[in-house]
Amino acid sequence: KTNKSLPLMSPFCNRLVSCVTMYRFRNIFFITPFIVSFILGLNFQWYIIGTCLDTSDEELHRIEGTKHFHTEDPKLQTHSTNGSFKNKEVVENATASESVTPSVLEMPVTSSLVSSVSISPPPYNQGKHMYGKIFSKDESNASTKIGGDIYTVRVVFEEIQHSFTVLPVDHNNGTYSFSFPLLWNGTVRIEVELVLTSAGASYLKMMLDENYIINYWTNRAVYKGNGTEETVSCNVNSSLNQDYCDLTKFNGETTWFCQKPSRHSCDSFTYDQKAIRLPEDFHQVRHLIAMDGGYVHRKLPSVTMKVDANTTFQLPNSPSRPLYGLSVMRPQGYFKKDQWVSLLYQNKKYNLSQIIECCRNKTMVFYGDSNARKLLEALSAKVAEYKEKQEQEENFGQFTPFGMNSQYITYGHQISHTDPSWVHSIEDVFSNPRKDVDVIVVSVWAHFIFFKQHILMERFINLRSRLIKWKSLYPKVEIFIRSPHLRDALYNYHQPITFNNYNGREAYRLFNIVFNNTPFYIMEMWEMTVAYGAPLDIHPPGEVVEQTLQQLINGICPQQ
Repeated sequence: KTNKSLPLMSPFCNRLVSCVTMYRFRNIFFITPFIVSFILGLNFQWYIIGTCLDTSDEELHRIEGTKHFHTEDPKLQTHSTNGSFKNKEVVENATASESVTPSVLEMPVTSSLVSSVSISPPPYNQGKHMYGKIFSKDESNASTKIGGDIYTVRVVFEEIQHSFTVLPVDHNNGTYSFSFPLLWNGTVRIEVELVLTSAGASYLKMMLDENYIINYWTNRAVYKGNGTEETVSCNVNSSLNQDYCDLTKFNGETTWFCQKPSRHSCDSFTYDQKAIRLPEDFHQVRHLIAMDGGYVHRKLPSVTMKVDANTTFQLPNSPSRPLYGLSVMRPQGYFKKDQWVSLLYQNKKYNLSQIIECCRNKTMVFYGDSNARKLLEALSAKVAEYKEKQEQEENFGQFTPFGMNSQYITYGHQISHTDPSWVHSIEDVFSNPRKDVDVIVVSVWAHFIFFKQHILMERFINLRSRLIKWKSLYPKVEIFIRSPHLRDALYNYHQPITFNNYNGREAYRLFNIVFNNTPFYIMEMWEMTVAYGAPLDIHPPGEVVEQTLQQLINGICPQQ
């Protein structure tokens, strides 16, 4: 594609050159080399960024107009007050350089058995903010002195069974800090889990930077039929005068061409997940990545404290309705046993009849991975329950039709067992906004976390742009985006280096950059899954799914 958004010089550079030409020739002669260097350097940087995103003028215009789209209508309130941003800013935030670490095998390995947690000294009074610190140590009880560990922090108020999570800050020296509010009195337990060691994260980062999975996946293609098998090379140039197969639909809608086999048709393409081989050195780091290795998903010794009551303290008032966009507030909510209570708005618990009434005559589109499907399944179960309840009443068989139309559209990658015949690209689904759609629910990150970051960023930006266009054309539509979250670390074929929590954390970071200040409801699954306290899983437990459904209903139902 041609990138039309890259002018030869930025407006700032044009003004600078105009200013300089006012000086006498000798002054120009003196400073011209510096100006040329500055312009070349700046435009080279813009070229690299623009090439990664392949952004058009129309896309930049839509992004720059996002701020006005939010603020002109007082109903479209967001958490963010920072205004809009350009793709350049997105990429600069997303690709910030990281400190260089030693090779993985030379790195200290964090041990949950000797790493420790400390909290601020007393007094502990309800309503106060407290601070905690995590000290990463290896098995010899020495500080690791490097960052990169992935931790979760869960704060549990034991007597009342309330729990929430906060995000620790990595200081890149073996220590991590966090702060948390004492919202209630009683016994408080601080649970810290080592999700992934810095050594394991470094190895997974290396795999992601090398694009290992995609390079292996697209290197060759296997065709089977009539009892024969044929393997051919891939990544051919489609513009050359040769026969080729377009296998893009098997690669998550990312361009993929392979040489056409001599004895088979393109439709006979097949792929076995087991065919992706793990790197030769994987056995040396397997214990740092897989669940059964003894280093990941391990709890540190917990810390408890006794909080004194403060009768004058009250939780702050929240808006009656959820707001669009991301919130910087942490925690955003807490679990009260099995019920999620938002601190961002007054979320209501809807019963079965209210849910059905809310969804009456609505058309809903659920798009993306299996978590989008599971949310629709949870809603469909409510419909089935309501139907059964009506049939058992006096008017047997007189089920009241309420006109809810729902559709699940798959978006995934063949590596994730996704049948390519079901897959519909972002362009297929969102290029032509439909007036009849009332609700859109999207979860797209899980099948693409093994892509390099700029590609995942492109997916997010493309999705955001098309959804903003849809919302601007039909403001009545309510859009819900499900955030990335942590998962299990099962050892199954190539999954440890394909679907892992390093890639998931990076997806969460990019997600928060791209979907900040957007006219969508954000389902904050990272917090919910950790706060609930169940073992982390790509598919959260039913109780969490139920509370996610309640979030959906709170967003689309009028407040009662």
